[in-house]
Amino acid sequence: MSTSQKRERRYLVSAAVNDAERERAKANARAVGLSVSGYMRSLLTGEVTPRTQRAAPTPEAQALSALIGQLGKAGNNLNQLTKLGNQGQPLPMLELSATLAAIRLAAEKIRQTFQ
Repeated sequence: MSTSQKRERRYLVSAAVNDAERERAKANARAVGLSVSGYMRSLLTGEVTPRTQRAAPTPEAQALSALIGQLGKAGNNLNQLTKLGNQGQPLPMLELSATLAAIRLAAEKIRQTFQ
């Protein structure tokens, strides 16, 4: 059996909707992190299938994810510096100051995102 014969046949199902219904479908899909097509498929099947496409994250979500990553890296640096201090070793003050500044900056950007 060839690869094309093994593939499941797919059909297009369409429905006529007005502007308000279309916008509601888009908003509902966005709220659950799915594409409109994936959202409609999940409504028809009662489940999110492996073929269901996830919606691309919003630019705000991508920016927030990057900020949280930066905050995590700075937190890791701070943890390592704290470990040095707890072992009685001298702290590199320049690195400590830079790490604390990075934490403050990332935290402020996160705060601004949620205001």
